[in-house]
Amino acid sequence: MGIPSKIILLLVAVFLLSACREDPRKILLKGNEMLKQENAAWALRYYQRAFEYSLDKGFLLSHIKDYYSTFSLSASGKWALAVQKDVDMDKVLATGKAAEEKKLSVANSKFIVFDILENSRKTIPYDLPFERADISPNGNYLLIKYKNKDNTCGLWPVDVVEEDILEPLGFPVHCSNTEAISDDGFIYYYVHPHIGRYSVKEKTNVYPYIKKKFPFIIKKTYGKSALGVSPGQKVFFIYGLAGKYSIYEILQKEKEKDPSLELISSAVTYPKIIFMQNEDYPGVLTGGADSYQFIFYKTGKEKKSAYSYPANYWEEVAFYNGENFATIEENLMFYYDLNQKKNQKTKMSLDARYSPGFGMLTGLDEEGKIQLEFWAKNVQIDYNGNIYFRTPNGVIIRWNQSPLAELSRKIYKMSTEIDPES
Repeated sequence: MGIPSKIILLLVAVFLLSACREDPRKILLKGNEMLKQENAAWALRYYQRAFEYSLDKGFLLSHIKDYYSTFSLSASGKWALAVQKDVDMDKVLATGKAAEEKKLSVANSKFIVFDILENSRKTIPYDLPFERADISPNGNYLLIKYKNKDNTCGLWPVDVVEEDILEPLGFPVHCSNTEAISDDGFIYYYVHPHIGRYSVKEKTNVYPYIKKKFPFIIKKTYGKSALGVSPGQKVFFIYGLAGKYSIYEILQKEKEKDPSLELISSAVTYPKIIFMQNEDYPGVLTGGADSYQFIFYKTGKEKKSAYSYPANYWEEVAFYNGENFATIEENLMFYYDLNQKKNQKTKMSLDARYSPGFGMLTGLDEEGKIQLEFWAKNVQIDYNGNIYFRTPNGVIIRWNQSPLAELSRKIYKMSTEIDPES
């Protein structure tokens, strides 16, 4: 397989546009060597790495040499949680072997908590295997879920403010469920057949916290559950199995002795709760194949849908408000501005220019959608509307809608023409 003429022209452009940019140039050359060896998948990774090195430092949430295996924002959009691995991606890429990349999953790790408001970070050392980790809405606590030898799971809270790893909870939970922790240190969990609540501060466990029993879905088969705490500390619970779930709000009124559940909807498809920035509406996936929708529900007396959107791609999505959200589709990132949906007639274009700020993107198609010039693995949006994402090479990027440099745009455009399946 020969080197495409456009890629050769790109190399010339790199030399002419920026002779001082040593890293992108060298990495692009390595990518071309992979193309000569007919290793398109690895060549693409080199091009993606060259793109990362071409970005201005202002785009990087952390150092470009840092590798992160996961990344998420809190429900308030003011704190970020990332798992940093003790690896050097440049050395991994230098091998040109997929086997080396697999070693990333077992490398030593630590939790990095970013304060978006203060532009600072804290490091929580934790090099044990774990299943997942979640941060409370305003970043007060971190909840780590780890697997026991008997295939059950345990929960381990961390006080982020004091940077203190606390005592693990003394009882197991189901590994397939999702727990949640609030900013006042309450851990909400489900162990069949009840919802429980554990106080980190008091070291007390209340089970059942909710008296309602949730039955087996089918004979001797537990349902799956998910809990979520909103920016305003409202607590929501999903329970069900196999595409049939219900979502509830846990009501904790001060005048009532016992908390209670209020059913919101029984038309939920997947056990995951999403929040928009600065909103307490719980968002869920509904519908079936070819007709999935995201629906955000009002609660209380206004128990009806607040917003709904078609969900062609739903595994990686981040909502800012009722008009703006971003998705990832096959490692490519797309942005929607529904406020401009009816006014846009131009076709989507990779060369579309854009101005800073939501609602000012141009090149949006009839659906209010535009493809952004980034490769990405997962996407989040903070309280100010800045988009955060993790690249295929483990770098965390923060984008405030400012235009990319010409070199970065050229590298990205060329990288989209490499077919990793060829």
